[in-house]
Amino acid sequence: MDDLEKVPLIAAEVVGGALLVLVTLGAVLLGFMLLRRRRLSASAPSLTCGLREQGRNRWRSSFIRMGTHEMDCFSVTRLGLKPVHSWTRGDLEVSTPVAASGFVPGVADPVAVVLTVPGSEDAYELAIERSAYPALRSWTESGPPRPNSVV
Repeated sequence: MDDLEKVPLIAAEVVGGALLVLVTLGAVLLGFMLLRRRRLSASAPSLTCGLREQGRNRWRSSFIRMGTHEMDCFSVTRLGLKPVHSWTRGDLEVSTPVAASGFVPGVADPVAVVLTVPGSEDAYELAIERSAYPALRSWTESGPPRPNSVV
């Protein structure tokens, strides 16, 4: 066998090995993202949503976790376990829902609400499914359990 006949075989092995590495890395990354989402949403009710700063055009694919004392927003595409934004339950003000403008990834029949905190200039728009709005409104209007309260 000549050296020239070995070249295509070696090139094919290199390309095949590189593809195998890429597919393996992709599967590991996808598995990590799914496990991350499961871990973050297991401790409290969560909703798929879109989030953007008020006045911006692009919705970012996210999900919110409504905990006992705060609502945390996590980016779907981030690898970290810390929230992108966090709002304290008693401080958060939620506007009435309006039809969401533009395409909101991952959210069917979206409505948008404005999230504000008194005394802060930051305002965010949150797009959630119309059927999920009552859960968000109920969470904001109810209070967390107080210490020494009997439930």
